[in-house]
Amino acid sequence: SVYDKFEVLPDGRLITSPSKWEVNMLPFQAIETAERVEDAEEMADAPIAYTDADYEKIKRRFEWEYPHFDATLKRSKQTVSELKRLAILEQQEETSVMARASDKSQAYLHSRPAFMQARTLSPAEVGTAMHTTMQQLPLKTGQTLEEIGHLITTLIDRQLLTAEEGAAVNQSAIVQFLNTNLAERLVNAQKIYREMPFTYAYDGDGEAQILQGIADCLFQEADGWVLLDYKTDRVKGRFRPEEVAAEMTERYRIQLNLYKMAIESILNIHIKEMILYLFDGGSMIPIQGESHS
Repeated sequence: SVYDKFEVLPDGRLITSPSKWEVNMLPFQAIETAERVEDAEEMADAPIAYTDADYEKIKRRFEWEYPHFDATLKRSKQTVSELKRLAILEQQEETSVMARASDKSQAYLHSRPAFMQARTLSPAEVGTAMHTTMQQLPLKTGQTLEEIGHLITTLIDRQLLTAEEGAAVNQSAIVQFLNTNLAERLVNAQKIYREMPFTYAYDGDGEAQILQGIADCLFQEADGWVLLDYKTDRVKGRFRPEEVAAEMTERYRIQLNLYKMAIESILNIHIKEMILYLFDGGSMIPIQGESHS
């Protein structure tokens, strides 16, 4: 202490004060921090003045909800097939949940690795091959298997089809189609668009969404336009003949009506008729048009 260090003054007088001193060195940041904490404590204890308008403003901010929440639950761009699949899943949700609950004891078998499997085309790939062939098909009725086979060879040479895809094309089904009244209507049509892509701003539930699709065939007759969709679904042996129309209508009704809505809006035309053509069995199924608000 200072007292211990300087016991005697220069003139010899003793320091008799009983006080003692202790000197500590503190950085200035510690002093500033202590002052800020003290100020904050004083402010916290002080009453805050506010008006009803202030309260309502703060309440609105804390209770605010994003007005387009539904838009965050879906993609900004979808294909028609995806929307159709989502709609079907929504319709079957309850049944699917019950089915999953009853299958808990099912034993799961893993498929063989890809390198141990023979390469086979998926149903979607077979469908693509059929659609490519129909897109390039010369529009004349009564063609033979030989002519269709020559067309497929040409498409393979032009690399529009692979050899595997060419082999998967059902040539007999195409010949059967070319002998239908529907093929006759195509040959005599005023205008024909095949594999026509489109992009459309779809507003299904108040939230705009970009919709993409490809129409298999759109043709114009004297009294209006016809939308034709080819399907390669296997129906023989899966459904009774009297069930096919109802099953396919339920499966593709949404898709064709979305196509109709988009194409009518884009081209400013009226589609008078929608037809599903099933290559498996060669049947034509009319699809009822639905109104869109």
